[in-house]
Amino acid sequence: MEILNSGNVPALVTNIEVLQILRSRVTKRQEETDKQAAAGIIITPRQRREQKLYHRDYIEEGVYNFLENSACGGDHIDTKEKIPRLVRLLKKRPRPPQNGKYDDQNEQCNQKEEDEEGFGLNDAETLQVLNLIPRETVELHLMVEDISTRLSEERQADLLKMAAEAVIYSKTNDGDVDDWDGVEGDDNGMA
Repeated sequence: MEILNSGNVPALVTNIEVLQILRSRVTKRQEETDKQAAAGIIITPRQRREQKLYHRDYIEEGVYNFLENSACGGDHIDTKEKIPRLVRLLKKRPRPPQNGKYDDQNEQCNQKEEDEEGFGLNDAETLQVLNLIPRETVELHLMVEDISTRLSEERQADLLKMAAEAVIYSKTNDGDVDDWDGVEGDDNGMA
């Protein structure tokens, strides 16, 4: 096993990015299969298993199916605008409180001064938030080490709100909002 120095850390990839890559690969393979079927070429399951990269394709499809059913799957993630903004805010260092401790009055004053205060999460914590998209404070406590001393309860609620805003809630076929928030959305599908 190779020991990495602090400067040799590999790039971290979110589940959202992996899903985008796999979605394009699986879609491309499905289109090729459909073209073959349209041309009358039928590949039996045995022939498919004997193809050179069958195991890779099988694993990719399994990971793709898993990620599609996870918090980052489906069409409810706004990857163009809200996720990059969320990443910037998660990693941005928060202003320290005036007395060295967080209290509600101090946090209210700080939020009035600057709306875009960061949360000061490290790379691993940011990755966890992006991959799991927490909805409850208890989930944050599992993802972020020593969160109660690093962020006030109000800032934790702000983090949950920002993570929820990155998720586009969509109505299901029966008119109910999907299980992301459990409440009825308005006419445009936003909760």
